[in-house]
Amino acid sequence: MVNFDFAVFKRTSIMERLNVEFRAEIFDLFNHPQFGPPNGTSTSPTFGVVTNTVNNTFRIVQFGLKFIF
Repeated sequence: MVNFDFAVFKRTSIMERLNVEFRAEIFDLFNHPQFGPPNGTSTSPTFGVVTNTVNNTFRIVQFGLKFIF
């Protein structure tokens, strides 16, 4: 399975002891399908054909804002 996750964040100081952090996270960045095994029934007309995927997740993007004091 190939899965690429990506995250970036930026911390900004507002005062001496007050900070704000913005965060963006992306899970399954390239949104590649993970194909299942090919059909193994030799008498089937779809022998050797991949008919399903094994991952049920899609690209997820989330943002966060954190106040640090």
